[in-house]
Amino acid sequence: MKNNKFKTFIILMVLVMALAIPAYVLGIGGVSYKGQTDGIVFEPGTDESPTDLFANFKDVMPGDTLTDTVEVRNDNPNGKAVNVYMRALGAEGGSEDFLSQLTLDVEKVGGGKLFDAKASEKTGLEDWTLLGTIDNGGKQTLNVKLGVPLSMGNDYQSDMGTFKWQFKAEEIDPPEYKVTYKYTGDNLPESVMKTLPTDDKTYLDGTKVKATEPNPARIKIDGGTWIFEGWDEDIKTVEKADIEFVGTWDFVEDYEPVYRVYYKYDGDLPKAVEDTLPIDNHDHKNGTTVNVKSPSETTVKAGGGTWTFDGWDAASKKINRADIEFVGTWTFVEDEVPPDDPPEKSVHRVYYKYKGDLPLTIKDTLPIDNNDYEDGTEVKAKDPSSTEVKEDGGVWDFIGWDASSKKIDGADIEFVGEWVYTADEDPIDDPVDDDEDPTD
Repeated sequence: MKNNKFKTFIILMVLVMALAIPAYVLGIGGVSYKGQTDGIVFEPGTDESPTDLFANFKDVMPGDTLTDTVEVRNDNPNGKAVNVYMRALGAEGGSEDFLSQLTLDVEKVGGGKLFDAKASEKTGLEDWTLLGTIDNGGKQTLNVKLGVPLSMGNDYQSDMGTFKWQFKAEEIDPPEYKVTYKYTGDNLPESVMKTLPTDDKTYLDGTKVKATEPNPARIKIDGGTWIFEGWDEDIKTVEKADIEFVGTWDFVEDYEPVYRVYYKYDGDLPKAVEDTLPIDNHDHKNGTTVNVKSPSETTVKAGGGTWTFDGWDAASKKINRADIEFVGTWTFVEDEVPPDDPPEKSVHRVYYKYKGDLPLTIKDTLPIDNNDYEDGTEVKAKDPSSTEVKEDGGVWDFIGWDASSKKIDGADIEFVGEWVYTADEDPIDDPVDDDEDPTD
């Protein structure tokens, strides 16, 4: 049978449907959605067809089981996810008999079988079948297996079979979310409720939204003043859900003068920095000590660098029959572009030795320094582990190093120490008085 070699060409013919994006082509075994303009693209095909997905299904032999892989990718330039569908249109005219001899198995990786039948059939893929929702830059992989029975003989030698698959892609608009506002409390007057902000915009996931301040934030009524204290948070991030800012108001009765607290930044700063200014809508009585509020952000990326909040002119101030103002300062640091190959720093070592041929007990007191030092470092000499060593017959005393410190100057450095030995004194016998009788 081995001389009954024949060729089988499994070719994907792409058709343009009313609901589908126009289809063209990506790499062998690749289907890529390129956006509304370019549509679905297959490349490079094979010598047999520009839309041939199966380069491995050529020159087959009876008894072969061949495998190939098709990657369906989302390369949408606008970043949107897509739903990708597939259906089978069956064997092309004249290929039915040949393809009916072969089996075809199509499995979606992570999603089970799509097709398991004769290659000429459409079983399970007659209608549009969702391959999956593919995020931008993602892919869905199809594993395809072709089975050739041993029973096929010379009648099919050099035959070619063509069946058609069709793909379509539908872009998915990313979900958008709303921002709403509400006030806490059940007995707020209508004049306060009318200040509730509204926001008709919609926001994508991950968007940071800064709360809108009510206008006005102070409302005078008979007997006192309603004062807006603030929102539960100044900034919230959309996290796959609508967000709500909750504000509170406080009523201050009229009974004595009150004073205000203001904030400003020193210098001409970008709007992104100015937007972090705290707001204090409270009325403060005379003599009140007011603690400063923090900015909504303490680091802001703007203008090719980073603005960092340095602090306020005071941590707190006391009301003394006048409004007070806190003044803050910021520092700007430009973004640095790191060098491609930063120079390596030269490092050096520090060593210790003693003069002369000394006993092992003295040598064992030598300091050891395992540190690396950069050029220009001033190194202070270490002390020996012991500065006095007692031995039979005398004492060794450490006199000192040749220098108390040395500076690294392009090379290793060495401290040289010196010891002195002092012998024990012999005991002196008491002298005998000449006038005394030593026998007494």
